[in-house]
Amino acid sequence: MAQVPAVPRQLPQQPAAWNAQPATRSAPALSQTAWRFETMPVAEFVDEQPGAIRFRLVVNAAGQLDSVVTVSSNVSARQEALCRQALGTVRFVNNQPTPAPSVGFYTFKFSVR
Repeated sequence: MAQVPAVPRQLPQQPAAWNAQPATRSAPALSQTAWRFETMPVAEFVDEQPGAIRFRLVVNAAGQLDSVVTVSSNVSARQEALCRQALGTVRFVNNQPTPAPSVGFYTFKFSVR
């Protein structure tokens, strides 16, 4: 019996994204589905030490920040305070048809070159 080479299965073509853009990002993103940043948090880099700090954010149905809790950190207390202050100044835009409270995370990363 002669063997017939298998024909590779073709996957169905994926629909194109409406606003497709490259998957590169220069800053960390808000990991939350219901809300996105209207203004990005920017914290001054004061210690000249590399590190990261991750916050848990609770956004209410009005798009206001209800809670900011430190989840993990290896930066100084001063750097953490500046990051928390930066988060307190942001505004959110709703991503859903009806606004709803949501919980998400945001990470500031600092590197020294």
